[in-house]
Amino acid sequence: MQTESYATFVRDRFTWLAYFMLAFFSYMVSTRGPFIPFLRDELNLSYSVAGMHLSAFAIGIVVSGLTTDRLSRRYGRRWVFWGGGGASIVFTIIFLLVHHPVLTIGSTLFIGLTSGWLLVTIQATLSDHHGEKRAIAITESNIAASASAVLAPLAVGTFEDIGLGWRMALVVGLITWGFAAWWWRDVEIPPTQQVIKQETRHHQPLPTTFWAYLGVIFF
Repeated sequence: MQTESYATFVRDRFTWLAYFMLAFFSYMVSTRGPFIPFLRDELNLSYSVAGMHLSAFAIGIVVSGLTTDRLSRRYGRRWVFWGGGGASIVFTIIFLLVHHPVLTIGSTLFIGLTSGWLLVTIQATLSDHHGEKRAIAITESNIAASASAVLAPLAVGTFEDIGLGWRMALVVGLITWGFAAWWWRDVEIPPTQQVIKQETRHHQPLPTTFWAYLGVIFF
């Protein structure tokens, strides 16, 4: 871990794994907007029902943000990192195989939840792992995410245009995750650096800024 201000930023195997996985997450998320019109036509959905897929994914992401820290402290970051990614793959496969809106919306909700665990773990672990150099790691990971986000709609449109169907764009993502899981299977996921006493965590009030942001979101 590089924590000194004078230390050189080192891209070790975990750093490249984190970059790759964030790019994977960004790619899979960015396919949703482009493929929704095709899904709507296939299942004969109204605009409202089709839009529920995006809402379900967003709800899953929100819930993941509320639960990732607790899961990491209880089971460890490695479990959340690979478990979240693997579970999102399983629910994506379910999404690709079912053809009823209740099932596609339900699987999308759990895709958002489980992939959100992966997302939060990537960002938190990169930050802890690189210490004072975290800004470099976060910036570079976001560059990778932005690049893969550009590829997503191109993949959806291209596969649909050549007759393989929009689902093939998601299949590419599944294969990509499988490759990463095999290639980096022995990489150690750095543990959390945050140590909080149980009593302090229970009795410390939430800061004013929290309530301010909450008010902005809901009002």
